[in-house]
Amino acid sequence: MNAPVLTAKVKQSSGVPQTVTADDCQKAQGNWTGSGYLRNNCKGIVEGIENIRQYRDGGGWHMVGHSLLLKNGNQIPIKQTAIQLAKAPALMEVVVCGESDVFAIKRRDKEQLIVHRFTQTGNPIGALRVDLPDISQFIPEGKWPMLWEVQVTKESLTITLGNYSYTNTAGHGGVLEQQVTYTVQLPK
Repeated sequence: MNAPVLTAKVKQSSGVPQTVTADDCQKAQGNWTGSGYLRNNCKGIVEGIENIRQYRDGGGWHMVGHSLLLKNGNQIPIKQTAIQLAKAPALMEVVVCGESDVFAIKRRDKEQLIVHRFTQTGNPIGALRVDLPDISQFIPEGKWPMLWEVQVTKESLTITLGNYSYTNTAGHGGVLEQQVTYTVQLPK
């Protein structure tokens, strides 16, 4: 809740539908873990993503966050505090690795991402909230854009969101109808 807010800048957008194959999906998103996508560039660093559940008196087990399982045996818990009984935490979208950092990206809502940043050994660096201005100009009203691809450099994140439709399973391919790419400068 106290994470600094950064405003992303629109880099490019497209309303031209693009056919997507299963290979395109895997390359852009990574592997589905059951709790979020794990990008291929995390191989040898992050082994998986698991849900964190907590028992509440008389209310059963509830999901309160996610845990990143590192290859070195460390676990990085990402819990969301103060969740109302009938609500779930923000969903993990993707875990992507940079040259020296790990980024766990969750959706707060249609217009904001939550980015948790760690070293590759699991030490926390910080969290950010990333505003996605003008998303409704690029993605039709009532549509929830999929976090399609994230690229990392030492200085920035490049984030592509798209209106993706498919007939069978998301990972088998479909059509990326509209897309918008944002960049956000990372704090030093």
